Amino acid sequence: MKVHRLGKFATATAIAAMAVSTLIATPSFAANKAKAACPKENVKATIGGEKYICTKNPYTIESKKTAKLTWTIVACVDAHKVLLGARADLVKITASSKDTAAKLDAEIKVLETALPAKLAAAAVWDAKAIKYRAQAESATALAVADIAKANQAGINAATKTMWTRAATARTQAATSYKTGAINAERLSAGLKKTQADIDAKKKTRDKVLGYPAVIAPQVDLAKTNRDLICTL
Repeated sequence: MKVHRLGKFATATAIAAMAVSTLIATPSFAANKAKAACPKENVKATIGGEKYICTKNPYTIESKKTAKLTWTIVACVDAHKVLLGARADLVKITASSKDTAAKLDAEIKVLETALPAKLAAAAVWDAKAIKYRAQAESATALAVADIAKANQAGINAATKTMWTRAATARTQAATSYKTGAINAERLSAGLKKTQADIDAKKKTRDKVLGYPAVIAPQVDLAKTNRDLICTL
């Protein structure tokens, strides 16, 4: 019987010893602590009233080049997603800006190549417009003179009718010349607009190329926010 009792005692002692050794050898995750090592990726816990997740802290990975699983506040993970989104947007906008600028440069090149010929043609139409304006003024002046002759005292009806018709014809001619001048000026303006189109496209190109610089501070702000949250 004594031997039997000793056997039971020895067995109980052995089990207790094993339990103690297990508790000592196995890390305890029951009392979770922020930034401390954690057991398994994506496991969640509440620490100090805040939500945490077992993951690799993105700030630590970028700044210290380490990748250990630690209890990381969920807000850190969310802030990192915002940062990644901002970075992705910057990459897309930069690429899109360069692509758009390249297309605008190609269009500008075509317009600049055609500009000298268009300006030369515009100069021709300007000269015609000046000529037509002068002819219109001359015809108007002659029409006024013809009306004066038609209104002379003592002339017969036939003569009066002749001068009146002459005045009408000259007035019509003046109108035609004015119309010609307007059309010539319109054509000239259209040709000269090429320079304005070039300037407008250059302005748009410069604005487009400046988009990344506008977005970059948002990325910096997102990173600052991420770093702050992830190091709390």
